[in-house]
Amino acid sequence: MELVLVRHAPAEPRDPERWPDDDRRRLSREGRKLALAAARGLRRAGVERPRIATSPLARARATAEILAGAVEARGPLETWPELRPEGAGEAVVRRLVAAGARSGPRVLVGHEPNLGLLAGLLISGEEVRPFRLAKFGAARLTVPGRVGPASASLDWLLTRKQLVRLGA
Repeated sequence: MELVLVRHAPAEPRDPERWPDDDRRRLSREGRKLALAAARGLRRAGVERPRIATSPLARARATAEILAGAVEARGPLETWPELRPEGAGEAVVRRLVAAGARSGPRVLVGHEPNLGLLAGLLISGEEVRPFRLAKFGAARLTVPGRVGPASASLDWLLTRKQLVRLGA
């Protein structure tokens, strides 16, 4: 299974008065533009026709929608509560197992620190962060067999700036 982890694009600044429910905080105007440019870079990096699962938070969902158009996603976006900022890597792994390895390439759009911890679990078997994804940073992992702890290898890790250059 090819698995691409993508952190959401830049969002509006935290502001409890404007966004009393942080889950509803949207992408900034610049974040939307950067997301589109970086999504084109993901396509050039070989991410095509994946199934996409996203955190339910507005900024992740908007990132996933932009990404879905650029990479011609298969099927509708899936919303996985396990991808929320406080989500646990083991819960995401269980969800991936339930989704089935034969579902083709899969993109997970979420937040830090849980995406980094998920990568650590899949690569090393422990929920440690081998890296931190910046806003719209992406990492591609390959799981050659059954999905589980210590089942993946890291293929590449790209920043948003690298993806924007790649997509230009």
